Order: sequence, then structure tokens, then C-alpha cells
Amino acid sequence: MSDDRINETEYLSILLDYCLQRFLTGPTFCHHINTFHFKEVFADALHWTNGFEAKLSGSRLTGLFEQYLVKLKNEYVSVVGGDTDIMFEPQDTFVSDLDIGLSSQIGFLEKTQYPGFYYIEYNPKTKYDSTLRYLDIFEEKNNKQYLSSKKLVDLLHTEFSKYTTHGPLSIELHGPAISATLSDGTTLQDFVFSLPMLKIPYHVREQWSNRSKQWPSGDVVETVSGSICHLVPKRWSETNEGDEDTLTWRLSLSFAEVLLTNSWDRKHKDYYLLLKSFIQELAPDIIQQLSITLKSKTMSNYFIPEIDMLQLIPEEKCLYLAEKLKQLYEKPVQTIRQMHKSFQDFMFWSCVRLPLADDYSKIKIYTWYLRSSLCLALRDSEHLRLQRLEHVVRMSNMYFPSSLSVDNISNAEELLFIWLDIVITSELRENFPNCFEQKQQQEISQYSNKIPIWLRFYSAPIGFVFEVLYMPIDESIDEMVDNEILSMKAAEVGIEEEEDDADSDDAVEIPLLKSNGTATNINDYFYIPILKTRFREIFEFLLKIVCTPLLDLPSCQDLQYLIDRFHSLGIKHELIGNAFYQAALHRCSDICTLKSNIHALEKNDPICVNVPKEEKDIMKRRTDVWCEQMKNLFHAASQLIPAQAWKIHVHMGYTFYFLFGRYDEAIDVMKTNIELYNTNRKLEKPDLSIPTVVLAYYTLLQSFRMTGQWDKGREYIEQFEQTCAELEIHFGGEIDMIVVKILLATGYYCLALLEEATDLLIQLEKMDSDSGDELMSLCGVQCFLLPSNIQYPPDRGLTLELPYALSECGGENEKIYVKPELIKNFPNLLYVRHGHDCYKMQSWLVGSSTILVELEKWMNRVQDINFPLAQQERN
Repeated sequence: MSDDRINETEYLSILLDYCLQRFLTGPTFCHHINTFHFKEVFADALHWTNGFEAKLSGSRLTGLFEQYLVKLKNEYVSVVGGDTDIMFEPQDTFVSDLDIGLSSQIGFLEKTQYPGFYYIEYNPKTKYDSTLRYLDIFEEKNNKQYLSSKKLVDLLHTEFSKYTTHGPLSIELHGPAISATLSDGTTLQDFVFSLPMLKIPYHVREQWSNRSKQWPSGDVVETVSGSICHLVPKRWSETNEGDEDTLTWRLSLSFAEVLLTNSWDRKHKDYYLLLKSFIQELAPDIIQQLSITLKSKTMSNYFIPEIDMLQLIPEEKCLYLAEKLKQLYEKPVQTIRQMHKSFQDFMFWSCVRLPLADDYSKIKIYTWYLRSSLCLALRDSEHLRLQRLEHVVRMSNMYFPSSLSVDNISNAEELLFIWLDIVITSELRENFPNCFEQKQQQEISQYSNKIPIWLRFYSAPIGFVFEVLYMPIDESIDEMVDNEILSMKAAEVGIEEEEDDADSDDAVEIPLLKSNGTATNINDYFYIPILKTRFREIFEFLLKIVCTPLLDLPSCQDLQYLIDRFHSLGIKHELIGNAFYQAALHRCSDICTLKSNIHALEKNDPICVNVPKEEKDIMKRRTDVWCEQMKNLFHAASQLIPAQAWKIHVHMGYTFYFLFGRYDEAIDVMKTNIELYNTNRKLEKPDLSIPTVVLAYYTLLQSFRMTGQWDKGREYIEQFEQTCAELEIHFGGEIDMIVVKILLATGYYCLALLEEATDLLIQLEKMDSDSGDELMSLCGVQCFLLPSNIQYPPDRGLTLELPYALSECGGENEKIYVKPELIKNFPNLLYVRHGHDCYKMQSWLVGSSTILVELEKWMNRVQDINFPLAQQERN
């Protein structure tokens, strides 16, 4: 084979490494919901007063879950996080294959003729007998009482079904699991009842530990043998006849499996993820049923050899998978390239077109891999972006080594600046003089000795920028500009189709490579016009993305150094300043996500735990670093673009100070900025959904509220009213006045001006109820509960206990006192604090499921009770 081509083994290695990038190593993407409420449902069904414990199970527990990027039908890309199973086990009880002699043991294991399935003989001496004996969960056999898996699941299903009738949940049974779906279509996790065993059954652990095996090590074998296990109400059933044994419970060894997979190194886990991904695509109905004995249709369970893992799989499916695996073994490159989910859809996300199947050109394949990896690195999670870029640097120097080591790319910082230097061509400088300085030709190519071949491959570098940021090009696009899909994507980035009367001074033609075109052939490009104003926004967005990994480098922690480096490329200060401003706002979002994950770790709720506990300290340090970065970016942006300094300071006061609990500093910042605004009194058209001056007043009044300085806001409320009125007069048809008025209403609430707030909100009847409720929640607006008329309000007022423990964010319940004056003035309304108050101003915890939604779930399960008022007062 010639030196300019690679062999199939090397090509396969590159493809596998590329496919691995599909799996995200960041926090788990799963629906964030508190299990507190569902623990209560399990406890209510069994009258269990000791409570339940919720534990992760399955691939989420091992960390080997399928979290990856997928292409959706609308051509966009989303993250799939795989399924999540939650085991709910009653606390302070267990079952065992031995009589331990403890009163908390509720049953004894009894082997059945079905491997892996057991009967549970009830222990009438348990201390829970007075509770359990009246439940319809038993069946008699051979003069003994057994726990019936079927009856128990039916009982749980009946309790959960109350949500379907009265609440916001839809319930379905999937084997032993109860699947819950919210009324908005959001699918929650599968909930499985489980009974814990202190140790794996003796006969199972003895045969496994004594069996001859090369893996795992003796220490791991000893640890696994002493681990806990569970019994779940999965009934044994005959394959063909459909007969089932309603007393059988299946043994679950998921926690033992965790101990085994924890002994793997990173390479073993990567192999597993790839293999599982390929099997899932080649034969989705036979996940994890792989064996070289597929054709003979036998595969022994790892822990219990008597269990044939393929027993319930039809023979034709086994043969189908065997044939597909044979193809993967004999023609791995071609097979992988043909996979949609594992390869083609992911390639769509990385934007860069793969060379033809029979083209083993070293330059083309290396270029495809490195450009795809660069694109993925720039799109990855914030804390992983730098790691991905460093991987690109290593691979670039390995695939395209320079004859002089000093001409190799030294680090991620150099890689990004080389790329920017290539992108900002002399033609681009001429077309956008308001973005770039005009430099001499010899000054432009400062990295000419270090530019690797794979970055020179395009004759129009700006086209690659558009592919990276906005416009993935599918291989099926053959009709270029006239193609409907391409037109849709063009619209996303502000690209307009050419018109005869279009003003050429307002738009610039951007070259994009044709489908199956050759990058070095200038005739293989088509040109579409983009508005200059839109291009400026896109380039600011590009700089913001580049800033993120650079800020994590020690060399770039001094922002003046970073400014000088950008300026050396001819990028003007205003463009850099806007990029810094956008990066600061984005850092706020990143910090909120981190804080939410840290809160989940502290809660230790299995659904909320998105990252391993050992990363908690790292996450807290990262939060502190990112907060400092956000503050420095705001300061630098205000210095680079003095004309926007006022707006930047307001947004810094809201995000850096107010959202993260620095209320005194927020008060100082907002008072100064409001004073500046009133001094100049220059009303300009707002460029954001929330006008900056409105945000300033809102933040000031809320900060007074959070620090107990209620009355200090009175001198600002008239100014707030006047500003909102002026905005409506001058820009009422161009801005969302609903948002403005809701924020004004929150100001009234801060000052206890309830009538004014109510009158204002009544005017907003036509607003979208869902978005309005959510916005009011985020703004701290008090929501109203409408009980029956209280004709004789108690003289001492009312004390309400708010069930925050039921909310998505958890926390302790809080009691609030409602003054009798409020009840007398508004007899039909009880005010319940909501939004920021509910979550102690932890804004990063406020999600779509708020305290009132959780309260509704709770109240739907409680029967209506009418208390005489006199009794109420005495209580």
C-alpha cells in the first residue's frame, strides 16, 4: 500500500475513536424530579410508616448508560440519555435465604424450579405483621403464606392510578415496573418495588466465587460476594404458553454488576459502550444478548449459569444478529459507515462530510477526522471543550507531524488562534471594516509555518465556520440553494435568497461547499448572501465559543493577554467586548447548571444525582472559578465598549450579584445605574425581551425584599411605574409589555401593595397561562389559592405550612403566618409565597415543575375535609 493511503485496520481505529466521541461524558441528561412524593405513594400503598428509599438501578448506576447525540426528524440534534430505573425499597426490613432471627425480616427465600426466581415465604413473627397481614398481597401454598408478586404490583398500580384519575400523571405497567408520564408528555423513570437482601443467596455466591475464571481479581470477587441484592416482583412466565407463576420474584444483582464494572479501566468501558451501541443498532430487540453461541441459541447468565439469557428470544432474531455480527467482523469499515444512529446521524452533527467508502486517502481521512473532532470540541459541554481540543492537538501532531518540532501545534490556545487567523482572510477584512482592522499582507499570516494541512483544506475557510456553528450539510442535499432543507438552514443564520433589487452593500456572499464537492476546487462552491449585521452577530458568537476553553488555560486567565491576542488578529475592540459580554451571560447559565448538580448531590436523590459524588469538590471549585471569570468578563466588556457599559453593569448586577445571593452588592449596583438612567433620561428601543431599565428596577426591589429592607423600595416604585408607562407609549408594539407589567407587579408585591398588583395582573388575562405562571414563579410573584369563602376569618390569622419537601427542589417545609388583615381584606384569597422565596433565592433550582404543581399532586390524593371554623381556630 502506498504511503498516501491507510490500511483498513487504521481506518477502523479512526472510525471507532470517532464513534466514541458520540458518547457524552458530562452529567447525565434525565428528567429532574424529586422522588419524595413517589416514596410516599409506595408507603401509602403498603401502609408503611418507616418510609421508602429510592436507589438508582441499571446502566445509570454503573455509569455505562447510553447518553449520546442523535438527529431528530426536523434536522436538529438532541441528546438522548437512555432509560433510568429507580428501585424503591421499604426501609428497615429485608428478606433472606436464612432465618436471621430479627424482627425486621419479613420473609424467607425459597428456591424454585426456575433459575433466578424465588418464592418469599412470609414471616408472621415480623414486627410489621400488624400492618402487612391486612393487605391483599398473600397467597397460600402448602399451608404456608407467600408474598404474591402479582398482587403486590396490582396494589401499587391501584395507588399510582389515582394520579391518572385525579392528578397530572398517566400510569402504565411494564412488567414489574410502573412507568409514569406527565400530562405534558414528559416520560419519567420506571419505578420498581424491591425487597433488599443483605447478601447474595448462598448457593449463587458460592458457585460463582468458586468457579474458575480469569476475571475479576480476588479482591473484587470477595467484595461482590458480600454485596447486597434485591428481589423484584417480576413473575416467571412460559415462553409460548403464556403461563406464569404469580408467586415468583426475580433476583436482581444490579449492585453486584456495579462493583464488577467499576473494576474496568477506561478502555474496557469504551469497548463496552461501542459494542452495546452497535448491537442496539444492528438488532435493537436483542440488546446485551451477545454470544459466539448465538447460532446454537444458548448463553449462560454470568452469575447463574442455569439461566439461558436467550431462552425468551426467538430463534430467527438470534440468527439475524449472528449474521449482522459476522458482517461487522468481516467488513467492519463498511458496516460501521452504514449504521445510522451510531455513525451517519452523528456525522450529521459534526458537519464534516466523510470521504467515499473506497477512498483510503490518508490526507482525506485524517482531515475528515480532525475537522470533525474540532467541530465536536467547539460544540461540547463547557468543561469538556478544552479536553476535546487538546485531543485534536495530539492527533494533529501525530497524523501531520512537522519536520521541525517547533512547527507543531503546541497546545489548544495555539490551535484556536491558528484557526481564527485562517478564517479572517484579507477579503473578510475588506467586507467587514467595522469588525476587523485593515492590516498589511505580511502581518496577516503570522502562523504560516504552523498551519497543518487539515486546516488548509478548504479554499473558503469561512464556510467551515458556518458549518461548525449553524449549518450541518447532509449528503442528500444535491440541489444547493433551491433545496428546501438548505433554505431552512440558511434562514436560521440570517441568510436570504438573492433578489434583483437587493442592496449589495447590506449583504456579503458566503461560499459553502457543494454536496460531494472537492474542497480544493473553487468551482465546487455555491454562494449565498448573508446580511452584514447578521454576520457580525455570528462572529461574536464564534468568539464567545472560542473564549470558553481559553479562559480555563493558565495563560489566558489575564483577560488583557487574551484581548491583545485577539487584537493581534485584527479583531476590533467592540467585537471582542460584545463576545466577552455574551460569554459572561453564558457563564451564568453554566454556573446555574453546576449549582443545580451540586444541590442534587447534596440531596442524594437518585433521579437528581447527575454526577459522581467524588466530583463534588471539583464542581464547587469550578463554580468559584467560573464566577470569577464571569465577573472579569463583564468588567472587560464594559471597558472595551463604553457605550454599552450601563447595560452591561445592570446585567452583571442581576446575574453575578442578585442571582447568586449577593443582595447588598446588587442594591449598590442598581441604585447607581438607576441614578445614571434618570440623569440622562434617554429612552432607547430595548434590544432584549426584558428592557434593561425594567430589569434594574426589578432587581433593586427584589434585593430590598431579600434583605428585609421593604420600605426602602417605596421611593423607587413611582419611577418604575413612570418608566413602564413611557416604554408602552413609545415601544408598546415592539416589546412584550406583558413581561414588563409582570415585573412591575412583583415590585408592588415587594412593597405589600396587593391591590395594585392584583389590578395589574387582572389586565393580563390574555397572556399564555403556562408561560405567565412560570414567569411569575421566576419573578417571585405570589400565587393565589382559592378556598371556600371564609366568612369569619380568625382574629389571630392563619399559619400555613408550605410543603417544600414535595417540590422539585426539595428542602425543609416552612411555616408562614398570614395576618388577619390580609384575610379580611381579601376573603377569597390566601397568599402563598412562590418562586424565589420557595427556593430561598436559589434560582438555579427553579424548573418547569414548581411548588404548586407538586402541591397539586399531593392535594389530589387527599380526601376533601371540612373543618368547622371554630374548630379551625382552636387548632
